[in-house]
Amino acid sequence: MKRTGRSDDKDEYRNEHASYITKYPYHNHNQTIFPKDIFVNGIYLYCSIDDLFQWRSVSKQWSRWWIDDMTYICLSYQYYNNEIYNITDKTVSLLTNLTSIDLDRNNNITDQSISSLTKLIYINLSYNNKISDDAIAQLTRLTEIELKGNSIITYQSISLLTNLTSINLCYNENITDLPLLTHLTFIDLSKNHKICGNIISKLTTLLRLDITLNNIIKNDDITNLTNLTELNLQFNKNITDEGILCLTNLTELSLQFNQNITDEGILYLTCLKYLNLCHNNIITPHGISHLTNITYLNIANNTNFDENDSSQLTKIMKLDTSLK
Repeated sequence: MKRTGRSDDKDEYRNEHASYITKYPYHNHNQTIFPKDIFVNGIYLYCSIDDLFQWRSVSKQWSRWWIDDMTYICLSYQYYNNEIYNITDKTVSLLTNLTSIDLDRNNNITDQSISSLTKLIYINLSYNNKISDDAIAQLTRLTEIELKGNSIITYQSISLLTNLTSINLCYNENITDLPLLTHLTFIDLSKNHKICGNIISKLTTLLRLDITLNNIIKNDDITNLTNLTELNLQFNKNITDEGILCLTNLTELSLQFNQNITDEGILYLTCLKYLNLCHNNIITPHGISHLTNITYLNIANNTNFDENDSSQLTKIMKLDTSLK
C-alpha cells in the first residue's frame, strides 16, 4: 500500500504525544502506536480515526494526506475493538476513495455506507451479518471478496460481480451455486460442503484452488483445470492420483495430512517448486526424486524422510523439518 504524507510530520506528532504511546503486536510486528490506533494503507496511524476527521476540519494538509488519499481501512473485530473508535456509517461514507475494506466480524457498518463506496475492489465480509446483497450489488468493480462463514450474501449479488478474480467461500453454507465467473483465478472451498463439483469444473480460468477438508469436490471435477498452478489438498480424502495427474502446470502443492496422493500422483508434476508433505506418510523420497525444480520442501513430522533424502534436489532453498 502506498503511504502518503511526510514521516517527519508524523514523527513530530508522535513525539508530542509520547505519554500515550504503547506497545501493541499486530501480524507479528511490534510497533509503537497509540491505544486508539488504526491500520490504514498498510501502516499504522498514531491516532484515532476521530482525530483524523478533526484534522480534516481544521487542516487541509491532514485532509489531503490521511483522509482523501485513504484507500485501505481495517475495521475487523479480529484485530480491533471498533467500539473504542465508535466508527460508524457516517464516518465510513466519507472515505470515498477506499479501494479495500476489511469488515471481518464487524457489526457496526451497514449497507448505508458500503453501497456508496463504489471504488472498492476488495472487501472482507467474513462472519459479517450486516452487509447484504443490496450493498454488494452496487460494488461492480470488486475483484476480490472474502465470504468465509458469511450467512447473508447470496448468489443474487455474486452473479453481478463479473470482474471477480478471487472469492473465499471457506465455511460458507449460504452460497450453493456460482455464475460462470470468467475472470476467476482463485477460489477457496476449504471446509465448504455446498458448492458442487460440476460448478468448479467449468471454472477453467482458475490458477489457485483450495479444497482443504472438502468432501464434495471429486477427481472428475478438477481434471480439466489444467491452468492450475496452486492446489491445496490438506486433509482432503476425495482427490486421488487420478485427479492431479493432468495438472502438470502446478508449481505449489500442499499435501499436509493427506493420505490419498501417492508417488504415482506427483510423477508428472515436474514444475513443482513448493511441496508441503508435513504429516504425510504416503509420499516417499523416491516419489520426489525427479522433482528437480523444487525450492521449498516441508517434510516436518514425516516418517518417510530425513534431511539427506532431499540432497538430490539441488534447487532447494528452504527445507522445513520442524515439528508441528
